[in-house]
Amino acid sequence: MSSPARQLAALGRAEATLFFRAKTNVVNVLFIPVFTLAALHITMSKFELGNLGLSMGPVMVATSAGIVLVFSLYVPLTTTYVARRDELLLKRLRTGEVADPTLLTGTALPSAAIVLIQTALITAVLLPLTGAGAPDAAHWALAAVVLGIVLMCALAAATSALARTTENVQVAVLPLLFLLPTTSGTFFPLEAMPRLMQDICQWLPMTPVIDLVRNAWTGTLTTSEALLRLAVLAGWTVLALGAARRWFRWEPRT
Repeated sequence: MSSPARQLAALGRAEATLFFRAKTNVVNVLFIPVFTLAALHITMSKFELGNLGLSMGPVMVATSAGIVLVFSLYVPLTTTYVARRDELLLKRLRTGEVADPTLLTGTALPSAAIVLIQTALITAVLLPLTGAGAPDAAHWALAAVVLGIVLMCALAAATSALARTTENVQVAVLPLLFLLPTTSGTFFPLEAMPRLMQDICQWLPMTPVIDLVRNAWTGTLTTSEALLRLAVLAGWTVLALGAARRWFRWEPRT
């Protein structure tokens, strides 16, 4: 019997092969970072960030992380789960010795790795452009991105149950595609919103990711505040994992 680590590695290699066979995936891997940088520059220049107590560098790095997590991971991975389900690939693999969590994790590995690479590349470009410099507390950003990846993978698995076919994925992901970025400070700073809305949004899934990535550079959060953000993110991640376990479908929807 092979170990879970070897099973994950084998599944990851197989999924990566399938992923890069689709030319659109290769284009997206290259296009999304460029699009993100251009869109962020245009969007954030419309806000008087200084008046909001913000600086361009940390804001752009944090929002780019949010964009990549949603558009490079959540949406494509939902499509992948639906496609593998409809091909009966996951069902066939499930009849073997591989555990269900290993199957879902192995399917997500290439997408998760690409997100880490894209985030690192975008950050490497933004830091010298914005003069932000190296982060003083990089561990907060790393923890936020890693937990954010787990959260998005779990949400993708749960959302895939709503799509009958790959053509329906765009409809299935639409609610979270709108809510996650707009309520977290990804599309625009939450500081530009009324205070009540800021207080509400602080408890929503993606906001801790943005806050913690920013905090790696700004240090505006105390340790207890940062840990609270991390706890909120971890709580949503646990809920998403539970939803994925409960609702993920292993057979095509009829």
